[in-house]
Formats: sequence, structure tokens, C-alpha cells
Amino acid sequence: MKAASPFEKDSPTRGSARHTLAGRKVLIRVYRNWQTNPRAYDKIGVSLANLGISFDAVTEVVPNLDQSAVLVLAGVDQDDDAVARTVGNYVYAESYGKAKSHSIWSGRIDRADPELRTFKDALGNPIPEASVEVFLRHSSGKPEIYLGKSSTDERGRLEIPHLDGSLRHFAFIVSHPDYGVCRVARHLLRETELVVPAVPRTVEAYQRSARGTVMDPEGNPVSGARIFCTNVRTLGEGLINSLHGWRYEVLTDKEGTFSLYLPNKKRRDERGYLIPPKSKYNVRIKAPKELGLLPYIKPIENDRYEAIMLERGGLFRTFVFEDANGVITDPQKLQYIGVTVHRPDQSRLDIGYNDFKNGGVFPPGQYRATMRGIADYEFQPLNVNEHSPDELIFKLPDNILYHGRIVHGLTGEPMPGAFIMGIFGKGRGNLSMITPEQYKALHALPAEPSLADPAVKPLREIYGVKKLVRTDEQGRFQMSFRPGETYGFVAFQENYLGLMRRTHALVPNENGYVEVPPIKLFPAATVLVEVLTKDRVSIWPRWIIDKENNSVWVREFLTTDDRRESMFTYDAWLGENKLQSFHVPAGLNLRIKLDAPYDRKWCPIEIPQVFNLSQGQVVDLGSHTFHPALAVSVYVTNMQGEPVEGVPVRVTRGSRAWSVPHNTDEAGIARFHVVPNSDGKFGVLYHGEDDLHLTETIPYKIAGEEDAGRRFTMQLSDDILYHLFK
Repeated sequence: MKAASPFEKDSPTRGSARHTLAGRKVLIRVYRNWQTNPRAYDKIGVSLANLGISFDAVTEVVPNLDQSAVLVLAGVDQDDDAVARTVGNYVYAESYGKAKSHSIWSGRIDRADPELRTFKDALGNPIPEASVEVFLRHSSGKPEIYLGKSSTDERGRLEIPHLDGSLRHFAFIVSHPDYGVCRVARHLLRETELVVPAVPRTVEAYQRSARGTVMDPEGNPVSGARIFCTNVRTLGEGLINSLHGWRYEVLTDKEGTFSLYLPNKKRRDERGYLIPPKSKYNVRIKAPKELGLLPYIKPIENDRYEAIMLERGGLFRTFVFEDANGVITDPQKLQYIGVTVHRPDQSRLDIGYNDFKNGGVFPPGQYRATMRGIADYEFQPLNVNEHSPDELIFKLPDNILYHGRIVHGLTGEPMPGAFIMGIFGKGRGNLSMITPEQYKALHALPAEPSLADPAVKPLREIYGVKKLVRTDEQGRFQMSFRPGETYGFVAFQENYLGLMRRTHALVPNENGYVEVPPIKLFPAATVLVEVLTKDRVSIWPRWIIDKENNSVWVREFLTTDDRRESMFTYDAWLGENKLQSFHVPAGLNLRIKLDAPYDRKWCPIEIPQVFNLSQGQVVDLGSHTFHPALAVSVYVTNMQGEPVEGVPVRVTRGSRAWSVPHNTDEAGIARFHVVPNSDGKFGVLYHGEDDLHLTETIPYKIAGEEDAGRRFTMQLSDDILYHLFK
């Protein structure tokens, strides 16, 4: 948007400007009903007083102005040249409030020149001569008002004015015949480029987009529907995340059509340059609210053009939420509530505050409301049908009482004074980092300590602690929670392995009681280690237990951790270049491994020594360095020897599990990093919904550096290719 010309070098001083502009009219936009029509505004004139604008003076021209109104001062709107030069190339946008005021002089300081921003497509190419509608918005998303319309130049650039006031965020609707309609919402600080989630229809990437037509139940096209996407799943469930983790959005055009190509960064060699064929975009489609159509939440496959028919809602409903203090009326609190509608054989429907605050048309189903953020709990679910009342009242459920025992893993004897906490999140570090001095303070705590007690602080740095209790003389404990307040319990004691028990499988009886299966704590030792690296690496510690040549209780130990409902709590990432600790089981033969699962260019650090440590023993493993793995590739062909793109190839070494898939690129190449002097298999797996399981593999054996860059060839049968790409 091109604003008024800035002052020249001989611009007047503030004093002379005050004299020159005294009593002149400044034009103000007044958006009174932006909720229903963000484009509608009245333009009024207000007299300047000492270079300032009084909001109360606005009400003299537009009476009965309420707090929801938005006032906008823009240089481009001014008829008076002197006022326009003073305001300069900036826009002041603020919600109305009594006794507020604004000085137009502040708008010209260091804000004379508009900034150039370049609009680029999902592949990084500028979008020339695109139509751009500019909106201003608050950081919360509302208010949002229409500012004006412009277009990019031949290099995809657009002049963006400076902003002042509380509406400091931009939203752009970018339209172009070759790209469709996209929406970008950003708080522009140092960004010079704005990326839209689309590519031209003439390039290959367009075929890798999510494409389709959105219709209502009568088959009429739905214009202005919003399609959101943050990630894509490749064939084989490989994950492609959006650029910067942002949620990208496109809109349907007048014919209801859309295309979305997710901007992303290829961080690893797990696929080709383009999003592979047969990938599924995880999208949410939301029609304009006035149409009364339900959101669409299903993956869209990029190899086909989807005809998407949206459903109509059921009956008009209003929502009421009650907590321990009665009906929740505070909008700031209501915004933390989400409602999920579960419908048999249909997509799940997620309803947020903006959907339910004024009521809406919603379908039958089981409604589950959850408070997250300022508090964490679930409301009682409601089964809603055509006979349900128009007003749905969500009440707090009764507490669930969890009770159980903590016992010694080797003897089965009760452990009095052990700790167990209900948790709702994970912080940093692990239980091995609690010092003997900190444990001394913990041991002095009563049976039900306050979370505000300083002795609890080290625990709250590691976990989001909802409640902490200690066991009695028989090792027994009990805690009560509302559904959703905690997702698990962590039991621990000094020099023992912590154990987490998830709550999802713990079903209360008709009286709201749950008996937690016995929680076993096994003796622990502590390992110290430092991993040296110049890169930023997420380091995952592991102990590897010898299942055969070990103590008689090893199988009992291994069955305690099923990685689903019960698990040891050594699962904390380690940082780089500093001494850190983690617990390992005491009294068992084991090896220690430090892995970098998110960056396979590094070989795992496998400590060759076999350890059998005593309880409470501390062992310093010293410093270790990740060594680079060898880059190799797999060339995948069909039975005719032709390369096949998009095939999900995995690798396994020894008896280890299969890796995440690496999809072949357009040349049929899948790239991997493997450990030197190792052997294993490359494989392609198909697991269909019809319980059909197909696996085709080739072996590999790698020596040292002489095998770097080695290429293996894998020829796949027509059968597995048919099922993969059907």
C-alpha cells in the first residue's frame, strides 16, 4: 500500500507543525461493526488540538460508540496535504476507549518510508502482480479490520506501512489466477519475505498439492471456505512439517476450488525436493459461519482431486460451562475451553471459543469439553441428539480417587515414605538430577506436602506437578483428581528408578474409585556423561539389558516397563557439551547407548563396557563425541528397471526396529546414513487396512570409509507397488 509522501529534509519542527496544523481536520476511519463486516467503516473529520486526536471528540461526530469499535488513522486517507505529510506512511489502529488520545506527530518519527516486503510462493519464487487485500488485527486475532487493497510489483514486492496502536499484526489475502487465493497472517518484525502456501498450476509441484472443490450438501460451490494445514504425511507415515511450524491457509474461490502446497524445509535426506506423491495433507476446512456448515477434518491425498461436500449442522445450540464457582462468564477463561464432538463413523469435530461463544448449529454426538491452560480438567461428557435441550450445560465431574501401593521391585515389600506425584506435563531434566541435599529436604516433608514448599521446587522443574503425596507404613497412597487433570503418576525414591503409570487405562468403578496396580521401584545407580559436539543435537540416553546372561529377576524387571501404560522415567533428552546424569538399573548387566534419533548423520555412541552397578553408585563415563555415519543410498526400481518415486524405504540394523521411512526422490533414490562396519536390511513394508502385510528387503553390509556413497539397488515386485500406490 503506497502511503503519502514523507517530509523532505526541510521538514518543520514540532513547534512549527503545531502552529501550522492547529484546528485542521484529520480524517479518521471508524469501524463500528467489524464483527459482521470488517470492510465497513465511516470516515469522519476530527479537529486537531496540539497535534493530538481525542477519542472523546470522535463520539461527538459518531455518538453511542461502544468499546468494540476500532479507530484508524492513515496517511493515505488525508485530504489535507500538511496533515498527510505529518502522518506520513504509517497507520494507527486502536480499539475505542474513553479518554484515549493519540498524537499524530509520533507517526512521522523514523517512519517516513514504507517498507518493501516480497510475497513468494511455496517454492520460494516471487509472485508478481498479485492482488493483495490488507487487514489489521490484534495479536489475539480479534479485532480484525480491512485496511485496503493493492498489488505486488513485477518482483513480487509490496509497500507495507508502519503500524502503531494495539492492532499491530497484518493479515493478507493474496489472489492470483495462477495460484488461487491464500491468506497469510503475520506480525512483521524483521521478515522481508512472506510465503504463501501455493504454487503455479504450470509446475510439477502443483500436482503434489492438496486440491479440490468444496461444496454444500446441495452441490453448490462454497466460496471463501478456509483450508488450514500444518503438516503432511508421506507414504509410509513420514512427517513433513510446515515452514517455521506455522499454520498455512488458503481460501476457496468463487467456484469453490482451492489448491494448497505446504511450504516446508527439507532438513534431512528423507525425501526428494518436492512433496512425494501419495502424500496426505492433514487439513481442516471451515466454511463461512453464516452458511451453518460443519468443518471438514480429514486428510487429503495429493494424487487426486477431491470433491468435498460439507455437512450441515443439526440444531442451534448454546453452551454453558460450570466450574466450582458456578457458571463461567469470563471470556478470557472461556477461551481456554475446547469442545470435541465424537460422531460414529464420521470425522471428529473440534469446537473452539469463537465457534460456541454466540451459539451455533452443531450435530448430534458425544460432546467432550476440556479446560486447558489456566487449569486442566474435563467436564462431564454430554450425549446430544435431536431431543437434547437447546442449551447444553457442561458440569464438572466428580473426582476420581486413585489408590494403590508402592513396593520394592525385588522383594515385593511395601516402601513407606516413597513419593508419588500426579503430573500434567514434562519440564527439563530427570530425577537423577535431584541432589542428596534436596532429597534430605524432601524426606522431611509430610504425607501431603504443599506444592509451594521450597523442597518441591526441584520436582516442579522436572515435571508439571499437580499433586504430591507420600506412602504410609504399608506403602499405600491415595490421590483424587478430576478427569483430565493428570495424565499419569510418577513414583520415585532416592536411589531408585522412577516409574510412571499412565491414567488412560485406569477406569473408575461406579463409585469413582480406581485401584492402581502395584508400582514397583527397582534400585538405581547414576551415570554421568558429557557429549561433545559443535552441532545442536537431541541426545537420547538408553540402557540395553542383557536378557539372558543376567540376574534371575531380569524378566520381572523388563515386564515392568511396557512403554504404554507403565514405563521407567529415564526418558529425558540430554544437552550437548555439559556434564549430565541419568539413572540406570542397579544389579543388572547392561550396556549404555547415547543416540541422536533425529539426526542420523551421527552414529550412536555405544559404550563397549558392560556395567553392573550397585545401588547408589555413581559412575562418570567421561566425555564422548558423535562420529559421522556413512552416507549411502538405495536405488528403487519396478520390475522393468524404471525408477519409482515416493517409495517408503526403511532400514534396520541387527535385531533393531525399522527406521522411519525415507521416500525415494524423482530419480528413485532413497538416502540413508548407516553405522560403519555394520550390516542390516533395507526394506519396504505395506500394512493394509485389509490385514494384508507385505515386506520386501535387501541385505546390506558396510565396511569403513571406503563404502561411503555406496548405492544399493532394490527391485520391487508389481504386487507391493500396486498396493502401495493403488
